[in-house]
Amino acid sequence: YRLSGGRAAGTFRGGEVLLLTTTGRRSRRPRTWPLCFVRSGDDVVVVASAAGAERHPGWYHNLRANPLVRVQVGGQTRDMVARTVEGHDRAQLWDRLADRYPVLRHYQEMARRAFPVVVLQPATVLTGGM
Repeated sequence: YRLSGGRAAGTFRGGEVLLLTTTGRRSRRPRTWPLCFVRSGDDVVVVASAAGAERHPGWYHNLRANPLVRVQVGGQTRDMVARTVEGHDRAQLWDRLADRYPVLRHYQEMARRAFPVVVLQPATVLTGGM
């Protein structure tokens, strides 16, 4: 993915894939995961489904401890800030994600937890630049 600018391994089930790099909450080392997403203007939206696992994925715990993340979409990499959405915003974004990736509904039926929906916003919007 990195070498090809997303041309190789850049899609999953017909949707785009991004690389999310968080800082390990214990190790303080960078950790990278490929994730499916949807766009919302300049923001990107991901869901912490972990394929229906009983626990939230490690990347979600990492970004809760440190919401500054790095995101690569195709050949573009940028710093972003993560926030978990709740209520009406979560419901709307969940529907967009699940419509785009129907397997998410199956994962949710298997799980005993609500999947966090996370909005990744460009860091420059929130911090005025880095």
